Amino acid sequence: MFCRLSAVKEEPCSRPAVHECLGEVLRVLRQVINTYPLLNTVETLTAAGTLISKVKGFSYEGTTDAQKKDFEKAIETIAVAFSSK
Repeated sequence: MFCRLSAVKEEPCSRPAVHECLGEVLRVLRQVINTYPLLNTVETLTAAGTLISKVKGFSYEGTTDAQKKDFEKAIETIAVAFSSK
């Protein structure tokens, strides 16, 4: 089962759905790192850790634009970590 980010955006956010998506992202990340060991860097792992902390600390009720941007930045940081290799 693939997590659809568009579905998360369209429907009210639920903690279980978001944590399921995070689990899927981390499984894929593990597979990619196992396939391409050069991506197993402090930068990549730090970015993944930041994303995990943002998801765990995310306020599912009354989210502000600043919180959303902070969350999006965590996702972008992982993308940058991969693209810099």
